[in-house]
Amino acid sequence: MSLSLSQSAVQGQQQPTGIVTLTTAAPASGVVVTLTSSNPTVAQVPSSVMVVGGQTGASFTINTSTVPSNASSTISASFNGTTRTAGLTVMAPGLEASFAVTSPTKGGDGCLFGPGTDEADCVLDASNSRGFIGLYRWTYWTGSAPIGHSTDQPRSAMQIDTDCGFFENGRGGDDSSGNKYVQMTIELTVEDRVGTRSAPVRRSVRLYPNKHCGFNY
Repeated sequence: MSLSLSQSAVQGQQQPTGIVTLTTAAPASGVVVTLTSSNPTVAQVPSSVMVVGGQTGASFTINTSTVPSNASSTISASFNGTTRTAGLTVMAPGLEASFAVTSPTKGGDGCLFGPGTDEADCVLDASNSRGFIGLYRWTYWTGSAPIGHSTDQPRSAMQIDTDCGFFENGRGGDDSSGNKYVQMTIELTVEDRVGTRSAPVRRSVRLYPNKHCGFNY
């Protein structure tokens, strides 16, 4: 008897197929092959599969769970004192960073500087990021050196610890209403519990100085 799997590695929730093959055709009454999984929280198999009379093989479906990190299970098939095994790896979902920036005063992709010189009123919202995320790594800059913060929460606020120096070498612009702003870039990378990081994603955001730091607008 042999045991094979349609795939040796799958994403969680996928359903690979197992195939047991006898060396000779089953008798008219059929043959019951016992199945087990060494890690049933990761991969689940039926308790047995029947090879019908006259046939040499039968297939069965393996159900897999969503896992926070890659995990493995050994699938076993036993008949008439013989056991065959096959390894299956269940992979965690890939990491994907995604975010929005919203200000109660300036709307989407806008931030109002203040009231202190180390903060802005916008919310950085990474709730739509995907994967088992343990850390959200934020970076932001105008024309100066990038700064940022890390948090385990999907929603957070900017932490501008360079105060007015954050605007150094920044470039300005006018919005659709004629209001002046400084162009800011915000970048997000998400990280899982074992340190794997996503590709970074960026957004261009309007930062309104709000007459702080020597600005007259």
